[in-house]
Amino acid sequence: MLIAAYLFYLDYYLKIPFRLHKTTAAWCGLAYFVLNGALTAWIWLVEKGVVFEGRRRDGVRVKVCSVAPKRRYEAVYRLVVAWEGGKDGGRKEVEVDVGFEGFFEGNGMFVPKRFEEWLRSVVPVLRDEGAANVESKASTSGVEVVGTGTGTHTVNGTKRRN
Repeated sequence: MLIAAYLFYLDYYLKIPFRLHKTTAAWCGLAYFVLNGALTAWIWLVEKGVVFEGRRRDGVRVKVCSVAPKRRYEAVYRLVVAWEGGKDGGRKEVEVDVGFEGFFEGNGMFVPKRFEEWLRSVVPVLRDEGAANVESKASTSGVEVVGTGTGTHTVNGTKRRN
């Protein structure tokens, strides 16, 4: 964003003709592609699809990963949920998938309550008592949904009603 803002500043505020700063624009374009490539590499190599990683108050560690569909253009949302600790101890993992169209209203708005209910119905560790009390250690996705049980939810810092 800073790269685009800098070019906007040169063009709009300083009124420098493009032919005089086209070399600068070329370097800015190259910098954008390098930074975007580094971000893509970070997401693929370091985050590896991790959407949520946290620890419940009872000590159970929960990790949720989003996995790409096995076939291209498949309208399936696939999650791998792994947890360790708790009553049973040890590490357990479950892979679940569902057609994601059921989580949206007719106008295209995401309904977090539907998603939460589905997730609790298919992942055993989320059915346990106290599962709503999860303390987030890290969130690596672009969208974070918080407080879906209260009638409102927060998406990227914006409060919305369910």
